[in-house]
Amino acid sequence: MAEHHTATDSKHKASLNAGGSLHGNSRPNAACGGGGKGGLSGGLAQPAGWQSLLSFTILFLAWLAGFSSRLFAVIRFESIIHEFDPWFNYRSTHHLTTNGFYEFLNWFDERSWYPLGRIVGGTVYPGLMVTAGLIHYVLNLLHLTVHIRDVCVFLAPVFSGLTSISTFLLTRELWNQGAGLLAACFIAIVPGYISRSVAGSFDNEGIAIFALQFTYYLWGNCVTSLAFRASSQGICSSLGCLARCELCEDHFFLTKTVINLPELYIIMT
Repeated sequence: MAEHHTATDSKHKASLNAGGSLHGNSRPNAACGGGGKGGLSGGLAQPAGWQSLLSFTILFLAWLAGFSSRLFAVIRFESIIHEFDPWFNYRSTHHLTTNGFYEFLNWFDERSWYPLGRIVGGTVYPGLMVTAGLIHYVLNLLHLTVHIRDVCVFLAPVFSGLTSISTFLLTRELWNQGAGLLAACFIAIVPGYISRSVAGSFDNEGIAIFALQFTYYLWGNCVTSLAFRASSQGICSSLGCLARCELCEDHFFLTKTVINLPELYIIMT
């Protein structure tokens, strides 16, 4: 009898221990489930989430400041092209969008350099006209009816905002993210750049500065990236250099620098 009671007590204790272990294991699982839901719903509670949100907000405000600070001429007067060179660039872009690229390259403008006239296709840097023409073409494909004049007027303010982003990327690649955000804010409101990229100033510098900064960023990222990514970044950097050469007559500053950068990098490393 004593042996029977001993066996019964041992079985009862074993069942209690098993039940306690099951209940004990269920509590951490429930806690883990609650923690998982809290992690999904509270992603911004992590410091990295707040840092990304803050960086995005600062970049958006820099783009907005760079764009809005160049609209005073349009707000005070109207959407017009001003100065002589921007007006000639607008006439060339209008001829490009109306008659096509081939006719643009062979266009003889009898109103320029009167009475001699001017062969436009061989005497201009067509990057500015082609960029505005492509934007106008894409907008028409999206059934957004916009006159080519409005595209030319607002092209420089839009690209000035993109210059802030490219400057952030370049400075982050060279130093850190905080310095990149500071550089983006500075270049958005620097007076020298504003004077060359106001609304209505349809000139090469309006988008050439963006091409310059973005090409340098692509080259720097190409140097510090892996093999496949470096090859793609190198191709993009070459295309950016080509676009910069087609935008403005001072492209030799960029080409001389890009040609000498690899030698300088090899010496430094």
